[in-house]
Amino acid sequence: MAGYGHRNHVTRGNAHALSLASLITGILSLIVFSIVLGPVAVVTGYLAMNRTRGARGGDHTMAVVGLVLGAIATVLAIVGIAAMSGNGLYWHM
Repeated sequence: MAGYGHRNHVTRGNAHALSLASLITGILSLIVFSIVLGPVAVVTGYLAMNRTRGARGGDHTMAVVGLVLGAIATVLAIVGIAAMSGNGLYWHM
């Protein structure tokens, strides 16, 4: 019965992989495929932040930076799509 009671155990490597994935997709989302990679960076950053909660260090920082970069890229992609549409960002009355 040694395995019982450790349902939410997350290895350090798993949290590190999520943090690194968030950072990489966050950086790439500013360059290419913002509308796809931005939300991926936000989700992986959020998951990594939850798994590194209370911890200080590189993993938590990478998760936060990836999440922020992904959010910025997503907003810029949405604004860009709206600006390229026929109506733009304003309403005609």
